[in-house]
Amino acid sequence: MKRYATGLDAIAAPATLQRLDDLGELRLKEMDEAGIDLQVLSHTMPGLQKLDAETTVPLARRADDRLNEALPTADPKAADELERTVGRLGFKGAIVNGLTKGVFLDDKRFWPIFERAQTLDVPLYMHLAIPHPAVIDAYYKDYVEKHPGILRAGWCFTVETATQGIRLVLSGVFDAYPRLKIIIGHLGEGLPSTSGASATGCAAATR
Repeated sequence: MKRYATGLDAIAAPATLQRLDDLGELRLKEMDEAGIDLQVLSHTMPGLQKLDAETTVPLARRADDRLNEALPTADPKAADELERTVGRLGFKGAIVNGLTKGVFLDDKRFWPIFERAQTLDVPLYMHLAIPHPAVIDAYYKDYVEKHPGILRAGWCFTVETATQGIRLVLSGVFDAYPRLKIIIGHLGEGLPSTSGASATGCAAATR
């Protein structure tokens, strides 16, 4: 997987890569030291969402068989892979890393995945990722070189994932699949606080 992550998506810190790749002694040792009994294993961003379907489908199958979480959303037949991993491998859900080849998940081409997730009664975790290059160019290009963290946990991870969540709500996907389970991490990526504050502010401004 590492050879497919280039540019801003690449993880440069050797210690981080070592821990992400380790599924045995080191991981168990550090879990014991931290008092952690259970971890959820998944692929980290950029995942497979930025690759073409010809690459993602076989790569995801190999990765799924080795690990525990990848969904090749570049091909909506990913719904079949979700069913395979849940039914045959005992997976508990799937992870989607940011945009899929520049497209948000509310796009109708991805709805078969949501339908299958509802049928299987498993959640989809909306994981954070680097913003679209056009967004980087419009909003952050003046500061990326000096402050690269702005594209990650410093700011963009939260904004991008929250936007993904809002778009899912507005798209009507939850009306179509009312039992669909979507997970957004990090205390909702700011949505519970910022959306409520905005609504309160707008209401006050109209009085």
